[in-house]
Amino acid sequence: MLPRLPKPNAAVLKRIQAQPLDYWQHVGDPLADLLSTIYPIGDAETLLKLIEYEAEQEQPLCLQFLSQENAVSRWQEPRFQAELAAWQAYVQQFPLAVRLAWQAGGGLRLLSQARWAGAWPGPLSPLQRFMQHLDDALLCEHLPTPDTLRLMRLELAILRRDAEADIGKNHLGVVLAQSDLATLVICLSEEMMRSLDALGVGLNSAQRAGLRHWAIGFGQGLGVEALWLASNEEEAHALRHVLLQPSSSLGAPLVLPWLRMVASADTLPAAERRTLALARSLLDPLTADTLGLPHDALGSLWRKASGWVVEKGRPLAGQAPAVLNLQKKVMARWH
Repeated sequence: MLPRLPKPNAAVLKRIQAQPLDYWQHVGDPLADLLSTIYPIGDAETLLKLIEYEAEQEQPLCLQFLSQENAVSRWQEPRFQAELAAWQAYVQQFPLAVRLAWQAGGGLRLLSQARWAGAWPGPLSPLQRFMQHLDDALLCEHLPTPDTLRLMRLELAILRRDAEADIGKNHLGVVLAQSDLATLVICLSEEMMRSLDALGVGLNSAQRAGLRHWAIGFGQGLGVEALWLASNEEEAHALRHVLLQPSSSLGAPLVLPWLRMVASADTLPAAERRTLALARSLLDPLTADTLGLPHDALGSLWRKASGWVVEKGRPLAGQAPAVLNLQKKVMARWH
C-alpha cells in the first residue's frame, strides 16, 4: 500500500509558481542540445568521444561542456556526506528492491508524463539505453563519474533532438525541457521512496535525506536549474505537487514492452505476471489504469511472491548456493 502524500508547503509553492511552468517547458539544456546538433550523431558514446577529440583541438564549446564536472556540488559538500553514505549503504543492502522501486515504480510514473512518454514515439532502444545507464548509476557503490553524467546529458539531448518534430505535431512543447528533467529528479527521489516503502523496505530519515541528495546531485549533473532542485523535504513535496502532471495515455504503449523487458531478467516462474502485479501495487490506481496495467485476480499472490524475491535479494553472507544463484539471475542486466 502506497503511503499518503504530505501536503506541500504553501510558501514554497508560491515561489516555484512565480515563473509559469509553460516557460520552463520551452527551456532545455542548450549546451547539450547544441553539441548534439553541431555533430548530428545518434549514439551518445560516439558523440562524447568526438567532443573529447574536438576539445583537444581547443574547440571552445566542447571545452566548456567537458569543464562542467563541478556542477554536482551536492555530492561534494562535506555536510551531505554522512547521509549520502547512508543511502549508498542501503543500496548495497537492498539492490533488488532499489532496482524494482525504480523500474516498476518511479520509472513508470515518469513515463506517465506526456512529454517523457512522447520522447520515445518509436522503439524502446533509446529509452533502454538511458534507463540502463541510470539503473547502473543507482546501483553502483560509488557516485556517478563526470563521464557518466556527460554521457547521459548527451543521451537526453539526442532524444530531445530526434523527438522534436514529432512532438511539435502534437503540441506538447519542447520535449524534456528543464521542468521535465526536474520531474526525473522528483521521480528518482519522492516516487522511488514511496515505492520502497510499499515494498516493505522503507528508508530511515538519514537514508531518505541521502536519496534526495543523490537525486539532486544527479540533477545538477544533468544541468537542471537550481529553482527546480529541492533544498529540503518541504520543497521536495512542493516540487512534486507542481511538476508531476496527471498521467497520460501516451505512456501506455511503452509500459508493457518495458515491464516485459524488466521481467525477462527474472528466470523464476510467472515472472511477467509478478512484475505487472508489482507495478500496479507501486502506482496509484489512476496512473496504473491510464497506463493499461492489467487487473490480475491473483495480484496479491504475485506481489507476495515479489516480496519474497526482494527479501532473498539481500546480499547476506552465508546464504545457500541456490539463493545466491537466484540473486545473480534476478539482478542480471536485461538484454
